[in-house]
Amino acid sequence: MAIAGEGFGVSSRKSMFLHMKHLHKFDRAMNFTNLYLTLSKLSLVILNLLLMVGIMKLTGDDYRISGYQGPGFFVVMITYFVSDFFMGFYEMIA
Repeated sequence: MAIAGEGFGVSSRKSMFLHMKHLHKFDRAMNFTNLYLTLSKLSLVILNLLLMVGIMKLTGDDYRISGYQGPGFFVVMITYFVSDFFMGFYEMIA
């Protein structure tokens, strides 16, 4: 508007058509970003869970518990919330 010297109505209409022209590219990029973030969170949760089991077996603490469900649930929840928090910054940037 300020560069071309056009009025608000004309420039807003051109801006809307420009956004509609590139909408499919933006949608594709956002879908890819959401897929990347979801897979990143899932891989971090699985990696942290496997790390917990490995450390428990390595240190010999696995005989003290009757199953991995309780500690595993706690590790999964904490890991997901922390990864969601930090990946939220990337999502806003992207």
